[in-house]
Amino acid sequence: MAQDDNTSSPVPARDRKILACVDGSENSKVAAAFAARLARLTGAHLSLLHVLHLPTFSHWANVKAQMKREIREEAEGMVAEVAKGVEESCGIMPEFFILEGLPREKIVETAREDRAIRMVVVGASGEQGHRRAAVTGSLARHLGDRLTSDLPCPLLIVPPEMDSDELCEGIEAIAR
Repeated sequence: MAQDDNTSSPVPARDRKILACVDGSENSKVAAAFAARLARLTGAHLSLLHVLHLPTFSHWANVKAQMKREIREEAEGMVAEVAKGVEESCGIMPEFFILEGLPREKIVETAREDRAIRMVVVGASGEQGHRRAAVTGSLARHLGDRLTSDLPCPLLIVPPEMDSDELCEGIEAIAR
């Protein structure tokens, strides 16, 4: 058994997880692909997280439930597509979560609640202007300080200029 640095209780090595945050942007898909390869290399489980940052519906009270349902269905489709890509490319079927709230808070909350999560992987910039982005522009600007200081585990930020082949070549070389 491996010892969890944050607690005195042991955590079985087979219960290691990597949490990849996805928002539908290309950068988050590259980050998820990198996280999947890292999970395969280390024998960890992969979890995908998408955070629905829902707009306020005060002016649209009559259509609130329908709008929330449509936003959630769109998010479920996007996350399922990313999970399918991960399974096809890496042979890993990730678990995934779709939560409502503020992205930074939900990322930290998820990592704190699941002590098996050993790393959080995000893209450096999410889909700008995307109302349901897990990693919005404002979050990306603060990843280096606020999110990192609040997480109980390391944060890996995948740069936007990297493509998945470049990132994955490096990780595959480690495995050799």
